[in-house]
Amino acid sequence: MFSDTDKSRLIEAMRRTGTTRLEVECGGEVLTLGVALDAPVMAAAPVEKAAQIAVKSPALGRFVACGADDGLAAVLDGDHISAGQVLGYVELDGARVQVTAPKCGVLIGDGPRQGQTIGYGDPLFKMEADT
Repeated sequence: MFSDTDKSRLIEAMRRTGTTRLEVECGGEVLTLGVALDAPVMAAAPVEKAAQIAVKSPALGRFVACGADDGLAAVLDGDHISAGQVLGYVELDGARVQVTAPKCGVLIGDGPRQGQTIGYGDPLFKMEADT
């Protein structure tokens, strides 16, 4: 569920903020990390860059944000998302096509504006895929 890159980033953030214990739940799995702050800081292994993926529009129409009227939570920059999670919709003449995440990962930047005209294959979201 969590890659070594994710774990390294979390531990690094814990050290920067003085956090000694962190528990993260995602997809029914729990990751618990602990850091001794008085321990000497070791040089971190190089962090490999995660692959960036563009989530493209499956249809032509107007963008409808997830959470606008579907009862789901809106997705925001920095959110960790699951493969198949609904990110929004493309609507034309009352028919909606779901925009879903192709892989697990983290959203980078904001998606399209509510009501924005979208073309087939247009990039809607950018995400960093889990390794």
